[in-house]
Amino acid sequence: MEVERVFAPGTEPIRTCIGCRRVAPQSALIRMVGINHAGQVRIQVDEKRRLPGRGAWLHPDQNCINHAIQRRAFNRALRKSSPIDTAGLVEWWSIAQLEYFGKSDEKAGRKADGSPMSTQR
Repeated sequence: MEVERVFAPGTEPIRTCIGCRRVAPQSALIRMVGINHAGQVRIQVDEKRRLPGRGAWLHPDQNCINHAIQRRAFNRALRKSSPIDTAGLVEWWSIAQLEYFGKSDEKAGRKADGSPMSTQR
């Protein structure tokens, strides 16, 4: 049985996104851990926030993910000196956009009939 934690208003833990370096409530960020697979560290998204080990927090946003990968922020956040494989994170993000957010990069900003949405006429 899984128990959901409920915090009083204003008492939820605050974490820093490793992509944009902004602070946010823990519920607004996703947690990632580094898992050792055959001598190589791979990023695994911890959706239930229960995996053991040091975690890194990130906004579920493409810009934050790109910034974290470009700046090698996972190495610093997880305190790993060896290269970290982020392919799992990129794969998770592409699936999550379709499942959780109901859109993909190609279809973002389009009406149901496929025409682009615009405020200009």
